[in-house]
Amino acid sequence: MRIAGSYNWKNGNCDREDAQKFRGRGFKQLTGRSNYADYWVYRGWLSQSSFSRSWWGDPSFLKRNRAGMKKEPAEIADPQRVSLPENCVDSGGFYLRFKRPEAVMEIDRDNGIAAETAAEIQKERIISRAVTRAINGAYLDENNGLEYTRVAKKILV
Repeated sequence: MRIAGSYNWKNGNCDREDAQKFRGRGFKQLTGRSNYADYWVYRGWLSQSSFSRSWWGDPSFLKRNRAGMKKEPAEIADPQRVSLPENCVDSGGFYLRFKRPEAVMEIDRDNGIAAETAAEIQKERIISRAVTRAINGAYLDENNGLEYTRVAKKILV
């Protein structure tokens, strides 16, 4: 709950309950009501006309007053859908392609094969670090990220 709680009133979440309801799920951890809404619209599960665009700009949202909001947030009853096998990788691809295209450019610099030599590992580390920064805005847990990337490459190749 601590991690989800850090998303109170962020990413389109309208309170603590939203932070839990729209917590990170799926392969690349889709997080926040606004990102869920964009993915639901992309999949055709939600109509763009059913909610107010940029509800997080509502003056009452900015004051953390959900009851006073005039803009209508997207209603998503089943956010756990992101966790289903047929959606978890798709939602990650959606997020990278449409929300973090700069990360895709960094990923494209890699050859997709787990590095073996010291020079290759260093290049892989630089790319992994750049991807982490492009996705998260910071260099978070980069050593684990690199190791997870290397494991995935070994499985996928």
